Formats: sequence, structure tokens, C-alpha cells
Amino acid sequence: MIINLAEIPEEGRNYEYSTESGEVTETLADLIGDNHYVTQFFIRPLNSRDFSLTGSIKTKSKEICSYCGQGIKFPVNVKFNEILIPPQEMTRDGHYAKPNHFDENEAEGPQSFEYSPGMKLAIGEYLHETIALNVPFNPAPEITEKGDCGDCGLNVQTVIKSYEEAPETDEATNPFAVLKSLKVTQ
Repeated sequence: MIINLAEIPEEGRNYEYSTESGEVTETLADLIGDNHYVTQFFIRPLNSRDFSLTGSIKTKSKEICSYCGQGIKFPVNVKFNEILIPPQEMTRDGHYAKPNHFDENEAEGPQSFEYSPGMKLAIGEYLHETIALNVPFNPAPEITEKGDCGDCGLNVQTVIKSYEEAPETDEATNPFAVLKSLKVTQ
């Protein structure tokens, strides 16, 4: 789904996409599969070239549980606040700078996001990346008070202990001890 930013009125425009309306279903399919999604967002011009994008997306991502290795539906509920800017030319001596590390990004304030040339915003691709960036590296379902996985019911502490390596009790042998038994022929 491509949004033409030049057509956004001065007062802004609300958008609401869902599984039922299907505007970005195909773009999100590799991340969420057949899970339901709802996204609401608002785009408002700040000036003739920059725009404000605020909204949220709620869905479930198809992932593999980091505890048991089974397929899970990981809940994703993301709010976003972006400043849409035109494409920036990145020259060697340019002054347009981005943070070097993810932790340097401020989570509270708006971030900048470049839209495509021609004032086009591929909102499906933006939502795709928003979901992908908000799924943790080791996704896992909620754990109950008993310590059981909220999805499959396995006791998480038992599963974690089964993966831990037992410390070696044998004393390490000298790797050069083998050389003593070698005979050198002359």
C-alpha cells in the first residue's frame, strides 16, 4: 500500500487498516502468517516536505519459542511516532547524522524516517519493519506464577536446566604429555 503524501490535507488524515480490509496483509504475511492485525495511524504535514506519523499496530508474530522450540504466536503491540523526511543525500562530508547504536535512539521522542522519492510512503513496508524490530531476539510466551510456559505448559526452569552444561570434573591433562611417549628416529 502506497500513500501519496502530497495528497494529505493540511489538517492531516487518519488511516485504519486491518485483516478484514486487507491493505497490507500481503506485505505482513511473512511475519504474522494468518494472524489478525489492526493498525491505526495519523499523518499530518509539518511543512511542505516533512510529515508527522503517529499510530499503533497490534498483531501476533509467528515465532519459535526460545524455551521449547515450538511454534508460538508472539504478541506485538507497538506504538510509533515518526517524522517523515524526504530522502537525504549521504555524502562523505554531509552533516546529516544518524546514531551509531540502537541504544542511542530516544524511545520517547519522534524518530526520523525517510519516505520514497516522489513523496510516496510504502506504509506496508514501514509496518513490516516496525513489527520485525519489536520482536525480541529470543521470543518466549508469558510465564505463569508456577513457572510454566503460558503457551505449551512446560515448566520453564526444568527446560532451562536441561540445557545447561555440567561442569567438567576431570582435571585437565597436560596437552604436551603425549610428546613424552613419542620416539624420534634418526
